[in-house]
Amino acid sequence: DLDQRSGWSNDNQLQVNYQRLFHHGFAYQIYYVFSKEMRAAGNNQGSPADSQVSVAPYANYPGAIGTVATMTSPYGTIGPVLSPPRPPANLPVWADYRALNVFEMYRPDDNIPYHHIRFNGIVDLPFGRGKRFFGNVNRFVNELIGGFQLAGDGTILSEAFQAPTGNFGPVAPLTVYKHKHPIVDCRSGVCYKAYMWFNGYLGPEVTTGVAGSVCTTNCVTGLPADYKPVEAPIDNDPTSIYYGDNEVQISAPQLDVTNKGQPLDVTYDAGPEAVAFYRRTWINGPFNWRADASIFKVFPIRERVNLRVNMDAFNVFNVQGYNNPGSDGVEQVQPGVGVANSYNTPREIQLTMRLTF
Repeated sequence: DLDQRSGWSNDNQLQVNYQRLFHHGFAYQIYYVFSKEMRAAGNNQGSPADSQVSVAPYANYPGAIGTVATMTSPYGTIGPVLSPPRPPANLPVWADYRALNVFEMYRPDDNIPYHHIRFNGIVDLPFGRGKRFFGNVNRFVNELIGGFQLAGDGTILSEAFQAPTGNFGPVAPLTVYKHKHPIVDCRSGVCYKAYMWFNGYLGPEVTTGVAGSVCTTNCVTGLPADYKPVEAPIDNDPTSIYYGDNEVQISAPQLDVTNKGQPLDVTYDAGPEAVAFYRRTWINGPFNWRADASIFKVFPIRERVNLRVNMDAFNVFNVQGYNNPGSDGVEQVQPGVGVANSYNTPREIQLTMRLTF
């Protein structure tokens, strides 16, 4: 193993801010941040568990140091893969060099949203003496209903995620549908409303209404007529013994003894993960938002004694939000309930009283 400092990062960022100072009973602030951070280092997913990463040397890629076997694909078609940069002249195939680091590791940091809007504000509620409602009430009633303020904050963001990279069969152009194509997903035996966010992989045994589909039960319906998965497994024939896998055959002299001269079925290995065709492609996920709010008032008891009463609501509108879809491109929604796995936590309300002296 070789440990060394070879990572770097770049961040292109734009921030726009608009603020209204407190006047006539209210104030607010809105700011937008666009950020695209690129990393070639550890911790690219924002987790300490990823703080140590490895760069595979050029020697780890098939054919880099010659070949000792032949490979065929009797179960399907092998799709395109990306080619790593060759080492500079006279550099050993096991040595580290910057171009290979870029090829394998330089990518967006999906822990940081591309688009992020934040907002906050405060307003005097129009109740009590001198206000729009109940402006002439007596002192006792004014103490009960007057002087309350409403404050809140919220966020709107979109998170990016990596395009699928787990299959090595035919590829198609990436098409992002977002919420344009509602579908019905019955794969589990229970039908759910869903959206096809992008053309992820759905096997022909579950698709219907598109070319080559064979599904009769537990199908996914409503797919675009021109649907083709952005990437498919090599073995994509439901009648194949390796259906849904990436199986190939290899022949080598040493197999004449260990395998009696017969080709050996193995899972296709195109080299390190960086060669996956859509390895460097990132997709914008759904926009999600939430807001928190608080109603509060300070009751003066004595000169240095005050009682503050708060009612705080987190995710006040109980917005569930959408998680990023999986590699199949499906974003599930439960009919009559909302999203199957919500992005936000449910609404929470808390009541507090605080005595200061």
